[in-house]
Amino acid sequence: MTSQMLVRTALWLTGMVLLLFVPAGTLAWPGAWVFIAMSTASGIGMGLWPRPP
Repeated sequence: MTSQMLVRTALWLTGMVLLLFVPAGTLAWPGAWVFIAMSTASGIGMGLWPRPP
């Protein structure tokens, strides 16, 4: 279950990186990097949050 969540999160973030940086034409966009970092942290954190029984 955890490995599936990590794969889905990685695919989602790869798509987001492509959608943000390809049109911008540069990787020098600090706001986008902050967004990616926050999305990564929240995606993994929510995926690992214990579910009620």
